[in-house]
Amino acid sequence: MVRFSWLVIALSATRIASADPHDECDRIKAEAHSDAVVLYGPEVSVDAAHVPAVTNVSDPAATPSNGLQVRVSATYSFTDMLRGRAIERVASATCTQLTAGEQLERVLAIGPRWGELESAKAELAYLEEHAAELDALVQNAQDRFAAQRTTAVEVDELRSRRNAIALRVVDRKEAIAMFEEADSKLPDLNKALDTYRSASLDVDRGHADVRDMQAWRFDVRGGAAGSDRADWFAVVEVGYSIGGLWQGDADRKAIAAHKAAMQHDDHDAGVRLEQMRATMKRSATAIDAEVASIDAQLEILHTDQARIADMDSARSMRDRYAVEIIELAARRAAAIALRDARRTLVGDKP
Repeated sequence: MVRFSWLVIALSATRIASADPHDECDRIKAEAHSDAVVLYGPEVSVDAAHVPAVTNVSDPAATPSNGLQVRVSATYSFTDMLRGRAIERVASATCTQLTAGEQLERVLAIGPRWGELESAKAELAYLEEHAAELDALVQNAQDRFAAQRTTAVEVDELRSRRNAIALRVVDRKEAIAMFEEADSKLPDLNKALDTYRSASLDVDRGHADVRDMQAWRFDVRGGAAGSDRADWFAVVEVGYSIGGLWQGDADRKAIAAHKAAMQHDDHDAGVRLEQMRATMKRSATAIDAEVASIDAQLEILHTDQARIADMDSARSMRDRYAVEIIELAARRAAAIALRDARRTLVGDKP
């Protein structure tokens, strides 16, 4: 009984995620099999006992026994076999839970930066698409400065803004490189969450099966015993603890309590994922307001740009408007990609 209790404690401890869940699973299954194989095999025993000497007084030829009896026997317990199978099922369910939990942890590790990969890619694509336009604006300003049709300050302003955008391109490339490796390993989130929660309850049910077997005894024992002469014997033993009548109800209550606790335990990966989803949903709503603000600014810029389109004296102003439009449009593309990625995580269609 003590050995089984230690096994349950050991398997429960493996719920802590490891760096490599595959190696951890190999360890859990090997340790469970180590306990199980002892239960699968028959127990061989040798007994030596002193028993009262017996003489058959009705038979004058009878020789009194010397009172020493040796027994060699093998016992097979069907209940131990079932315990062994239950122990290995617990190990298998624990491995499934561990693997699914590790997949959820990858998502949780990204946390509030979820969607930044998609956002960086969208912004980078827009800026690279308009890089030639920016270069043309700067070159045109330099030509006009050479013809003394604009000032050095205006040329320097355009060049500085173009350089700032170039640095932004480099920053977005670095962000993509940082997130791409993690993103390539992301799981099917809903499937991983369902598997994690299902496996958690399977572990509880497996523990209950191990406990339930403690109420039963079904052993078959056979062997040979002899003192002055040898003979064989066989014993079938079936037993049941009356306490087992109440054990099943207690197990069901324990499983139900754990299922309820998983909905509120802040350390549970499933609960933390739902909290993250709630945060991403609020973020997506806030980004909607940001996109609306950018759209309003772009509308004003396009209107002002159109108003001075035919004014040669306002060429520098039009160029500044053009650069601002590119910057805002790139920001808008990044915000929309970020919002859509977070809506996908929540389960809402973009």
